[in-house]
Amino acid sequence: EYCFGIRFEKRFFEGKRLIGHTGGAHGLYSCMYFCPEEDWGIVCICSSGVPDKVNGIRKCLYTIVHLLYSELLK
Repeated sequence: EYCFGIRFEKRFFEGKRLIGHTGGAHGLYSCMYFCPEEDWGIVCICSSGVPDKVNGIRKCLYTIVHLLYSELLK
């Protein structure tokens, strides 16, 4: 399920297998996932200079991915 930084993710959306990567460095947090079976993808990038807010940023990225999917792809 994980190789060279690319992972197969089944927890984002019920019944969908996404391929992608999350990352962060020096206040940058991001994720990129795509669904090859349905020919769509999502990229989210957030910035934060506060290291103790990492979990909040991750929750924000997860929420943004779900909002983009529900508003643009359903």
